[in-house]
Amino acid sequence: MQGRTVADFRRPRPHLEVKENRLGGWPTIQGTRVPYDAVAKLVAGGVAPAEVHRFYPTVEISGAADAADFHQEVVQIGGRAA
Repeated sequence: MQGRTVADFRRPRPHLEVKENRLGGWPTIQGTRVPYDAVAKLVAGGVAPAEVHRFYPTVEISGAADAADFHQEVVQIGGRAA
């Protein structure tokens, strides 16, 4: 990538996964169809990772924390803010 840093969308974090046939290969919370960026938006809006399950019952704290962390990496290296 011409010396540029890019986020690893193949295996972004331990509790996030990418499956080609799930949401077009977009990263989701492991074991769910919940997109990582939907959870990251909640956390960025002030919802604690431990409270994300109120909105997405299948999302565990570790998945919510990884989604928020990965989102910060994407934004930091020049991606769009969610």
